[in-house]
Amino acid sequence: MTYKLADELLKEILAPPLLVPDALFYNTDDVSPFSRVDRSASDVLLVCKRWTRVATPCLYETVVIRSTAQAHALSAALIRNPQFGTYVRRFRIENTYAKYLSAKIIATMLNIRELLIPIGLMAADRPTDLYALVANRKIEHFLLADYKIGWIATWKNLKRVTTTSSIWVELADTFWYKLATRRALQTVEIACPWLPSGKSYQRVLTNSSLKQLILNADDDTYFPDQMRNEWQNLLAETSCNVLVKQESSTILLSELIASRSKVFQRATDATVSNPFWIPMASVNAETRVGIWTRIIIFAVERQANDPYVFRTGYIDQNYVNVYIARSSVLLSKELSIATIRALSVHLMPESVDALQTICTQMERDPLLGRVPRTLSTAGITLTPPRVGAAGKDLSSFFKLTQQLESVKLVGTWASQLDSLAWVTAIGPSVGHSLHRLDLDLPNIERYNSGDTASMTVDPIALFGNLHALRELTWASEQLYLSAVSIPKNFVGLCRLKTLHISKGHQSLFDFLSQITLPALEEFDLTQGAKRARKFLRKHGGLIRRITIPSGTTQKDFDTLTQVEELRLTDDNTSKFFSTIRCSTVTKITLKWNAYAPKWLNRYSSSFAVLVSLKAGFPNLREIWISTHHMWPTNEREEKKNFWIPHSASLATVNITLKDIDAILPSYFAAHDHKLADELLKEILAPPLLVPDALFCNTDDVSPFSRVDRSASDVLLVCKRWMRVATPCLYETIVIRSTAQAHALSAALTRNPQFGAYVRRFRIENTYAMYLSTKIIATMPNIRVLLITIGIMHADKLTDLHALIARPQIEHLLLAAVATWKTLKHVTTSDAIWGELGHKFWDALAACRTLRTIEITCSYLPLQIPYQRVFANPSLKQLNFVSRRSCALPGYQIEGWLNATSDVSCQVLFKQPSSTVSLSPHAESKVPNSLKADTASAAIVSPNPFWTPLASASIDERVDIWAHILAFAVQNQKGFYLRRYNQCASWIDYERVDVGVARTTLLLSKELSIATIRAVSEHLSPSTGSSLQTMSTLMKRDPALRRVPRTLRMSYGLKVLPTDGKNLISFLELLQQLESAVFTGAWIGQLDSADWLTAIGPSVGHTLLRLDVDACYSSVQWNRFGPAASRVAGKVANGVMLDPVAIFGELEALQELSWSCELLQFSVPHSLEDFKGLARLKKLKVGLGHHSFFTFLSTVPLPALEEVDLIQFKNYPKRAFKFLQKHGAAIRTFTLAGATTQEDMDTLTQVEELRLFKDDTVRLLDCVRCPSVKKIVLGWHTSSAKKLSRFTSAFALLVTHPTSFPNLREIWVNTGLVWPTNEREEKKNFWVPHSQSLATVNITLRDGSGRAWRQRLKM
Repeated sequence: MTYKLADELLKEILAPPLLVPDALFYNTDDVSPFSRVDRSASDVLLVCKRWTRVATPCLYETVVIRSTAQAHALSAALIRNPQFGTYVRRFRIENTYAKYLSAKIIATMLNIRELLIPIGLMAADRPTDLYALVANRKIEHFLLADYKIGWIATWKNLKRVTTTSSIWVELADTFWYKLATRRALQTVEIACPWLPSGKSYQRVLTNSSLKQLILNADDDTYFPDQMRNEWQNLLAETSCNVLVKQESSTILLSELIASRSKVFQRATDATVSNPFWIPMASVNAETRVGIWTRIIIFAVERQANDPYVFRTGYIDQNYVNVYIARSSVLLSKELSIATIRALSVHLMPESVDALQTICTQMERDPLLGRVPRTLSTAGITLTPPRVGAAGKDLSSFFKLTQQLESVKLVGTWASQLDSLAWVTAIGPSVGHSLHRLDLDLPNIERYNSGDTASMTVDPIALFGNLHALRELTWASEQLYLSAVSIPKNFVGLCRLKTLHISKGHQSLFDFLSQITLPALEEFDLTQGAKRARKFLRKHGGLIRRITIPSGTTQKDFDTLTQVEELRLTDDNTSKFFSTIRCSTVTKITLKWNAYAPKWLNRYSSSFAVLVSLKAGFPNLREIWISTHHMWPTNEREEKKNFWIPHSASLATVNITLKDIDAILPSYFAAHDHKLADELLKEILAPPLLVPDALFCNTDDVSPFSRVDRSASDVLLVCKRWMRVATPCLYETIVIRSTAQAHALSAALTRNPQFGAYVRRFRIENTYAMYLSTKIIATMPNIRVLLITIGIMHADKLTDLHALIARPQIEHLLLAAVATWKTLKHVTTSDAIWGELGHKFWDALAACRTLRTIEITCSYLPLQIPYQRVFANPSLKQLNFVSRRSCALPGYQIEGWLNATSDVSCQVLFKQPSSTVSLSPHAESKVPNSLKADTASAAIVSPNPFWTPLASASIDERVDIWAHILAFAVQNQKGFYLRRYNQCASWIDYERVDVGVARTTLLLSKELSIATIRAVSEHLSPSTGSSLQTMSTLMKRDPALRRVPRTLRMSYGLKVLPTDGKNLISFLELLQQLESAVFTGAWIGQLDSADWLTAIGPSVGHTLLRLDVDACYSSVQWNRFGPAASRVAGKVANGVMLDPVAIFGELEALQELSWSCELLQFSVPHSLEDFKGLARLKKLKVGLGHHSFFTFLSTVPLPALEEVDLIQFKNYPKRAFKFLQKHGAAIRTFTLAGATTQEDMDTLTQVEELRLFKDDTVRLLDCVRCPSVKKIVLGWHTSSAKKLSRFTSAFALLVTHPTSFPNLREIWVNTGLVWPTNEREEKKNFWVPHSQSLATVNITLRDGSGRAWRQRLKM
């Protein structure tokens, strides 16, 4: 009984599941080990209150933050319980989630001793937010991975540092200098792939307190003389122990240097080496060979990254490293025999000659016959002179071997033999030891010309002696077993547990149906369900695990009385689960394709059947998917994951979804009825509490006007949740309408005790007039009051008196303060000075508890209005917070300095970029920005020849600088200066800031190359000759070909008819392009369109988006000159493009936009091997020739989801055949003005319709589509006439809901603005329509997806 145990003993019992092992905490792999955690450590704390109290210190001892939600949860926990922060000893934060932890929260964690930051930065992350966390001066162990941290100088207790060699380029000498000055530092551990140079560690070894420098080296390479001398000199000057850790040993570096020196220096001492010395000379030669064989077997074992050697005769290189083995063959006769035995453990002969070689060696060395354990014939090839003797050689080999455990007879070579009698030689020789037999001999019938006699084997001779066989794999449909009577003493296959049959003749199943298989547990059948029915009736009662193909019936399942695991092959469909029932199955494994949307639909339908028809498999508890890494590893991936919703739905019927690694999703169901009220309150608080930033927001548009949910929804779950969460709901009150004021008044009249929960009160406008003095008296504990006033002529300011006359107020945001005795902070803005006048400042001057005043302003105001408040002796600080950066006139600064010369108050003017002190007694009057510039100037290197990253090669330096400059030259302004157009005519100025880029071009050759690479990531040539310039640069610098990611050739491009060749040459050089946009009339000016065929071969494997838009009709095309006319003429005369050449290699393309009516396509000859457009998701067609749709109608588009035919008003019939082919796959469709009901009938699965053209209004009345759930309207809203279209459209949808019976949402992309206050609501055009649509369960949303939430009405 735990209540009899002392707290100390109970803590030791509860600690193991709460503490995090060191190996897990310090793991810095690419995928976080905590992304695979499938349980919550805090479950232990939910048992009872005593367990919560005792185990909480163990829970907080190690904190791991790897998501925004976890950071917010930790912040909320430490705000309410600051003492929990003192329990934290180890802190691991993945990514920069520290920005969600305020300095106040971090200050509660005083005792952090170990800090680990494996950072994966995103574009929006700010590493500087980590400063408050890493500036903890008590840190004793710091582990850094992949990012520069410069705050080590502040850590006074740092004892241990663990890092990697991959960051030395970034950390450089500054890192070692700071470690050298840490007097508490005792150990530095570095993970490096090889033994580094001693110069890198010269500084840190001067630290007298350093005891150990540990180098975790992966590769045991020798030391060059120069490196050895460097380390010898360093070790002579320091007392620090330098250790080298490898997988097999740990050795002092001094000893390692000495041992390495002996390898390269000739020994003169006679005792060092005796050329006649024989190891193990006291035993006989055969014993020595046996010992050496066992040693070499381990020495030659192949590791994961070992290379292969071709033509090795009979050695199986899947198990053996031939490079190591061949070095010992020539040393001596004994070692040669031992090496041959070690290599013969695993055999894979490549020819019949190799088989004969093995047999010859076994005849010379009789003990060699007992060595082989595995045999694989996958690599055998037969030459014509040896075909007849191959069968005899195999028979001889099996007769000589004695201990084979696995035989894998695979390949077409067996079909070339004149007989299969050699198969019967396996049992008599190795039947007592053989555990696994794999027979995969295809195409026997083809080579033997249908001679069944040569393909028939006696099953008694084949299986009769296989007494030890446990696993049999059979994939030979043309291998026949003769019909024989089974003898009574037949004991073959008596230990067979697993039987795999992929292709088997009927005679195999007939034979297996006649014998007994007492140990059979697993049966895998991939095809031929009818052939195996007799076998299942005989042995089905023994099978525990089975793999079945399509065609299996309920009668077959009735024979499987003990089956527990069911595996479905890829040819099964989801209909299987609705037709088959099996009450004993507890686990199902789905071996289906999980990488294409088409196959994922099969999973969805199967899971839906299992949830709705649980009676088919009543004992089913697990479903395994045969794929790796299907669960998300971080917070960003979780939102897009396909499996999470299905896992949750299956969990409702007690079925667990797992991947092939048996990993569960990291989410848990809460059992709130077992939680204490205090814990439940902490869980329910986040959605009810209002953040400070939101509460104090005083923008022109109230942030609470955008709220689209009710916080009180949490209270409607059950009575217990209402009781526990009510104090959190009333902690912050926001009144912004008359109805809300009346509702609060009614609530506090019926429940006056609720008023005691109110701590913060925000009232917008003067709605306090509806709150009586009696109601306000029920709220005695208000501490923060915010009044944002928008006064109308009928409002009465005097009605606010009863509310603001609260003596307990501590923080005011705008009002009068004469009666407040505890006021400490005032926050206001400069927009109200005309109304408040001098009385406001007189009241502040008389308040003796006031400490801080903060005023939001657009510019630095004059000092005259604020001189009165300086008379208040308790005022410590006056802050002006500017909304923008501005220049400060000298006369204003001088006026402020004179005004504050006799007061102790500090005055600061804060801008987004700097802070200026306006009080003479402050430490400095210099802006922080100037201080930073002065400080940085002091540390500029005096060496003009200093080269950054000097220890790296030139290519590495250029790559690093290119990555840095790629961020530096990004165009943040959204526009470009045209005067830079002459710098480089191939740069995309919308993405690249050339003003920044050109400053680094002239610094050095390396920076020039790096800058060119950085600006070449986004290309937009302005002339045809610039294509040739870019091609020349890529030929000079081959690495530049991999840099470009986007190419935009748009309207302003000036080309000549002959520039088509330059474009082809340029496209052939690209390697990693992801987006290509070709738009403009220049397409018609080229003399050929063959450049389109150059895209696929070069970048088809990476190109995600392709946009081709000629922009002009056939009449306009001919206006551009002779070249354009010739192209148009060729097309008109029948010269067409091959669509396979253009799209055949675009395997990665996901988005295609096409608008080229004059480009025609020929009919392709064959599309059997066509793999292009396999990942195409979005198709947008403006003006397309009918041959374009004809081609798309003949190719498969398995991933297609969205089709846009917005420009197809004049060509309605061209796309009909295309829609017939692919309409069932489309989920999002943009309607053209001429779309008919016949077109809509092809869209059987469409869920979203988009209407942008004005003439599409009538479609809502003419077409019907039952599958549509969402309609997007892109019509103009600029006038009352255009708004009338919305009125008629909404009226049609309300009065005729049968046209779109499943419609649930209507989105208006532009022009829909919801009201932000009660006055705007009465005039708004959209609110009445939203209410009328809501009567038929349709939600109206704006372009951001926000719907109108009906406010409370009285």
